[in-house]
Amino acid sequence: MSLRDRIRTAIAGAPPSPVDLRTDSSSTDGYSNQSNYSGSAMSNPLSGLGGYRDSGAQARPNTEREYLTTDELVALLRGGLYRRICQLHPSWATTKPWIITDDTKSEHPLHAEMKTLNVRATFRRADTWGRGLGECMVLMVTDDPAPLSEPLDPTKVKRLHRLEIFDRREFWPLRYNADLSTGTLGAPTHYSIQPRRAMATVNGKKWQLDNVHASRLLRFYGDDLPPSELPFAGSDYSAAWGADAVGQTIWDACRNLSQTGSAGARVAQELSIAVFKVAPPRASGDESASWISRIRTLNMMKSVANAVLLSPGEEFQRIAANPSGYRDISDHAKMELALVLGAPMTLLFGEAPGGLNTDGSSWQALWYQSVGDWWEDRYRPQLERLLPVLYHSTIGTIPDEWGVSFPPLGDLSERERADIRLVHTQADAAAILDGVLTPDEIRRMRYGQQGGYQIDLQPVEDIPERPAPQGDPEAEAAAQRMVEEALAGRSDAYPDDFRAKEYKVPAGAKGNAEKVLAWRDKHGSAVEGMTATGWRRARQLAGGTVKGQDVIEMAAWFARHEGNETVAPEHEDEPWKDAGLVAWLGWGGDTAKTWAEGIVGANRE
Repeated sequence: MSLRDRIRTAIAGAPPSPVDLRTDSSSTDGYSNQSNYSGSAMSNPLSGLGGYRDSGAQARPNTEREYLTTDELVALLRGGLYRRICQLHPSWATTKPWIITDDTKSEHPLHAEMKTLNVRATFRRADTWGRGLGECMVLMVTDDPAPLSEPLDPTKVKRLHRLEIFDRREFWPLRYNADLSTGTLGAPTHYSIQPRRAMATVNGKKWQLDNVHASRLLRFYGDDLPPSELPFAGSDYSAAWGADAVGQTIWDACRNLSQTGSAGARVAQELSIAVFKVAPPRASGDESASWISRIRTLNMMKSVANAVLLSPGEEFQRIAANPSGYRDISDHAKMELALVLGAPMTLLFGEAPGGLNTDGSSWQALWYQSVGDWWEDRYRPQLERLLPVLYHSTIGTIPDEWGVSFPPLGDLSERERADIRLVHTQADAAAILDGVLTPDEIRRMRYGQQGGYQIDLQPVEDIPERPAPQGDPEAEAAAQRMVEEALAGRSDAYPDDFRAKEYKVPAGAKGNAEKVLAWRDKHGSAVEGMTATGWRRARQLAGGTVKGQDVIEMAAWFARHEGNETVAPEHEDEPWKDAGLVAWLGWGGDTAKTWAEGIVGANRE
């Protein structure tokens, strides 16, 4: 007799002996595999004890598990805990705006457009519903001339109308990729979208959404599946291609927590147990029915009137129930859910971590790392698909270099900010003293581009100084005479004040200035490197005399422009094209430098 026949016989009324129900763990019988999931040698098919239906057995995973349907997942999303779970990562990942950098002249070319399209809120909602239902798509509604079944070309987009979200019940894959050289094997290349809200139109024209290319969609999804499971995930609305809803993964933990809460509510209702001491019935029949009616009447009076009427010889009392152990069970259920989800209990339940070695914020570093990984894995691919479309629709071109980064999570206290800036100030001072950076470079790298103090030094392009436009020589001479006249009329220009004295220019300095002036006369605009002030100084030196105030300015200029004393190798044959050398000689060259520094040093007091 087979095992199934024995079971049918037992159910029919002839219970078999325990020996007949003994099964071997290596049995290939279908029911035997199920009945011996616990690993025990004895299984009772009537009670389920010892089998896969035994709640106390260490059963193997149930391969016939019925997963949650889309309707059930939607019902969970409209509840409390599951919705909070699905919102956790998306809300943290969109707390701060993303940092977009490019090589355009505009500081924030996409800021206004991203705000108009509400990109961050769209990502947050799509990611929430993608986690909750398994998959969610965001359609980029553009004005490109190609049909929706063709790949999206960002260079053909002049306007991005909006970003439209479709949840898992509104689309399904149509065609799949079979070419390993073009993408993931089996990944959908085209989708059919059937909105459950209204007919889709753009500018009054009906849109055919029954064949949409995947490049036009931004995909948000739940938990990854093994590659071998991908073909089966899209066969039913309850599963998305290549991903499970997060509810499928954590449902057992959620159910355990819910059952624990229900048990806690029952414990609260039964903190005390009512005990009746009444005489049992002595016979069956009418006396037994009367006794049962009596018990029902006592319970009704206790419930309705909060009073008990007892007959002689009967007693009523309450015995307190002991709820100890419930807290441990509840904490274990919460910890199990947090472990499966990968989120700290502080965020899920608002409970601070306990223990002597915790500081109340120990969870933050791990959680910030988790959100950072979420950015990179889930948001960067979608942004790198969206931003080229935004660039072309906003500024008409896609920059040669652009990128997106994510801001750091958490806010520093004022004390922490002050400590960081102190350390940075010391490091910047050392860089200046070592000649690595100049004070102006530090200023621009700390404050110049982002409009505030930056912890990380920002790259700043080294822009060479452009020569000032050439002025009218006669106007410059007139201006110089006015300055000299004003200086001569100052009350502090005493005869013994060297600033007002006239000094004869050394022959070498005069010759250098004359050489530069001759280059300019011969080669015209090809001679660069001198500002209007520089050309005025060259003419003054060529004239043979300067005043002490001019000598001070010359010494200061040479201190700032050292390194231009020699001609660059590429300009050896045409030295007038070396802008640095032209400026150096125009101010008198090495001879003028030594002479000016000597006068200033001698008259420093």
